[in-house]
Amino acid sequence: MDTSGMSAEQATTIERLRSARAAFDELLVAVGTDRMTQPIDAGGWSVKDIVAHITSYERWTTAHLRSVLRGEPPTVMEQYGTVEPPEGADPFDLDTLNASMHERDRSLTLDEVMHTAGATFADLVDVMLSLPPEAFSQEGVLDWAGDDALPRVIDAQIIDHYAQHEPAIRDWIARDEGLPV
Repeated sequence: MDTSGMSAEQATTIERLRSARAAFDELLVAVGTDRMTQPIDAGGWSVKDIVAHITSYERWTTAHLRSVLRGEPPTVMEQYGTVEPPEGADPFDLDTLNASMHERDRSLTLDEVMHTAGATFADLVDVMLSLPPEAFSQEGVLDWAGDDALPRVIDAQIIDHYAQHEPAIRDWIARDEGLPV
């Protein structure tokens, strides 16, 4: 990655994000396309559903980062990929929002989910590369993030999100392959 013109915080954050995504992508390879749509938990979520879920957060975060560049709030379409906010978006209710997004996305094909996931991640990285270097060291760049600087926001919204879902996927792979969990 060409780091000319980037601050150390910007370059490190983008590299950590890419590394976390590469590890998550490796996990998806271990799942295999033939098993991506099989339920992995009692709620009926599949790995495809988890990928769509994470992609929703990447889309939302990208929309807010892009709004920093434009100096105006993101649109509902940019944030959610819909004309109207999904249930749970306003007023904010995380469980309701996750459930409504899951319901919306479960009809998507695996190819649609994987294509959108790749395009959304690439868009996220592009926006992060476009941000001014000082955006990565200033607190409060995103009004909803309080005093957190962008590296912490990316950790909480994206990198930690991969890590949050990884154990359930690994446990399911082990169970599906008859290995001890």
